[in-house]
Amino acid sequence: MKRFISSVLVVLLIPIAVWGKSVLIYEDDSEKIYVDTNSCRILKNTNGERTYEVYYIILFSVIQENGAKRLDLVREYSQHWTQSRLRGFFYFDANDKLVEWIAHYKEEWKYIVPNSVEEVLRNKVKKYFE
Repeated sequence: MKRFISSVLVVLLIPIAVWGKSVLIYEDDSEKIYVDTNSCRILKNTNGERTYEVYYIILFSVIQENGAKRLDLVREYSQHWTQSRLRGFFYFDANDKLVEWIAHYKEEWKYIVPNSVEEVLRNKVKKYFE
């Protein structure tokens, strides 16, 4: 029974593009980055401006210093897609055990640097809001 429950949890937690929920949008030698299309949301900030919340799933090719093999993070983009900020993150080890997390974090807004990985990610997720 314990093995069955573990199998079910692995299937639920590991992003699989076939399910249509998580889509691979970036890959290099050290990581694969997916976007959870079911978790993309349009929000309104305190000024009434529209912002866009995106849930990324990052699978590392090697275990990180904190023991993490996977990072789930929530990033918010400004109304005109020129700035972004981190909203929360969750690190998981190879067994999908939660290692470290901050759920309600609001980083300061930062401009997206041209020709950066973040610019590539932003450009690929914008289509889910059109």
